[in-house]
Amino acid sequence: YLNHDSTTLRERIRIERILRGMTQSQAAARMGTSRQNWSLMESGTGSMSLRSLQNVAEAFQMSPIELLTNTEYDVYRSESVGAD
Repeated sequence: YLNHDSTTLRERIRIERILRGMTQSQAAARMGTSRQNWSLMESGTGSMSLRSLQNVAEAFQMSPIELLTNTEYDVYRSESVGAD
């Protein structure tokens, strides 16, 4: 399982989903999981394996590295997303 800053990763997953105009259910379906599991990932309460990270990235048509390292999220977090 990934040893990561779950706050940052969960925020990036949530922001990416919102920027793509997807609901949790839509994103979960693209990943092949339930909305409940997706919600756990976004809340940071679930653990995430490398395979899950890869599946999330594929759902967004990006690489896991892009999801982990994209610095544009800082701008979106402060300007676009707000409370969801």
